[in-house]
Amino acid sequence: MFATVNFIYPPENFFGKIKYNLLPPPIKVQRISVPEGSDFLRADVPVIRGKIYWSNVYSNIGKAGQNLLLPKNANFKEFGELRRFKSERFYRQLCINSSIKLLSLLPKMRLPYEVSVIDFPAVCVPLLESLPGLCRSVKIITYREEKYAPLKQKAMEEYGCAIITTPDISRAFTSPVIIMPDGSDKAVAFSRGSYIFSPFSDNIYSSNVFTMNGVSLAQKYLDLLPTGIETSEFAAALYEQSEVQALKSSICSSFKQGNIIRSYKDIAKALSEDL
Repeated sequence: MFATVNFIYPPENFFGKIKYNLLPPPIKVQRISVPEGSDFLRADVPVIRGKIYWSNVYSNIGKAGQNLLLPKNANFKEFGELRRFKSERFYRQLCINSSIKLLSLLPKMRLPYEVSVIDFPAVCVPLLESLPGLCRSVKIITYREEKYAPLKQKAMEEYGCAIITTPDISRAFTSPVIIMPDGSDKAVAFSRGSYIFSPFSDNIYSSNVFTMNGVSLAQKYLDLLPTGIETSEFAAALYEQSEVQALKSSICSSFKQGNIIRSYKDIAKALSEDL
């Protein structure tokens, strides 16, 4: 289970502010039902004299506080088992789904000759089954090459696409398209002509890094989105904590290249021209 936090602030008027600080409202916790998934908690937390009493939050939401969703700029201080929610699977899946959607928009005669995927632990195998049909060859950077053996055979039989596996990340540096589903925990630089797709741009040095911007969510889930919580983080919690399986096929709404928002069609056109 996860919990979201919505901050309640004192009134702007003088007497209202005094009353609020002398008799602050209690923390209110609601259990929110999720269509096709398990419930989550929504906590309305008062900010008192500029402070948030996280000990009170902890006592009100219990173990759900191990996966907290907070407004982006929240001044959060860990208390007890309170922890910010961190996605382990959703952003990886979102990156691959969105990259494959983008490649599917390319004209058949302009498919990339090679797509590299950085997947050192070999956890992306089931997510990449359709990728060999969208390029001429695939290069997988992984420490567990044996995990990709079944996909290698299937790619050759169904698409005539060769999958090459190697633990050497430098082998991917010149690929025209590079997918990094887990981002990079170490500094890495790529060819200026490569298009890199990743959930995070940290430690990736290239002018062509495209990160996922937002996520397409059905209205029934948007109606549950708390104020101040990012849509993609909320979707990640619904998928990983509430087990909403419908979100398995999620794609991002658009991409970000630095501070610029880029559409699928925009990037597909540019990539097609550069291949």
